[in-house]
Amino acid sequence: MMFVLTNHYILPSLGIKDGWQYSRWIIIFSFVVFILSLFRHGFLRTRIRIERQHISSLQQLTSEASMLNQAIRNDQGRIKWYGDKIKTYAMATDQKVLEEDMNTILYAYQRMQDTMSRIQQKTKEHDLHLEKNSVLDIVKHCLNRLKDHLHASGVDIQIQCVDPSLVSWCDRLQIEETLHNIISNAIEAMPYGGVLTVQIDESKKKVLLSIKDTGMGIPKKHLTRILEPFFSTKLNSRENFGLGLSFCYHVMKKHKGNIDFDTKEGEGTTVYLSFPKKMRR
Repeated sequence: MMFVLTNHYILPSLGIKDGWQYSRWIIIFSFVVFILSLFRHGFLRTRIRIERQHISSLQQLTSEASMLNQAIRNDQGRIKWYGDKIKTYAMATDQKVLEEDMNTILYAYQRMQDTMSRIQQKTKEHDLHLEKNSVLDIVKHCLNRLKDHLHASGVDIQIQCVDPSLVSWCDRLQIEETLHNIISNAIEAMPYGGVLTVQIDESKKKVLLSIKDTGMGIPKKHLTRILEPFFSTKLNSRENFGLGLSFCYHVMKKHKGNIDFDTKEGEGTTVYLSFPKKMRR
């Protein structure tokens, strides 16, 4: 627009009257840039549709996980009852092999119980219990829970806080679990050590948190799927169900906040969290 205004008004006032001939080229160039930007960054409607689909899929998952959990627990109860009964009989009759077999079955039962509990915990709809919390205290408590994991992985911690007295009305347990999931992912992305930087900032109405690692980064082909329930790129898929980031997204939306990612392969990932300082209780 500046180019066209210059050619049509400014240059003619200076006695140059042929500049308008170049206006069409700048218009064509701008149109090409506009089209390329749309394909590269996507349409606003596309992002809205993706978020709506994610919320819908998570709500459906919550309902289905609840029904599945109930059905499996009914059968697990019978496995536990008969397992204990047979183990008691094996011990009474001194059948060591049978006793060891029943221990294996009961161990598998316990693993199933733990697995279903973890899935239910990640998909269950929790009400928000809003309280006034120190943001720095939440971050430090979360890092303290993971200190052994951080030390074993050789990851150094840097905390940058603009205002140590910054507080927010939030559900402490859910925010801590969100940070725990994100920091755990960051540690796993740095198997040979690195630097984890947690920055605490604020705007006029929001708390701003960023968690930056110097790990492997997220491949571009996976970026559009990282918030999908049960999607995971981790090698230990039996121990990981791909519900961590989906849970984080859900928690932030309930807090009327956002979660965003900035990543580059080979250089690391930064996760940005923002949520209001104050919410209606």
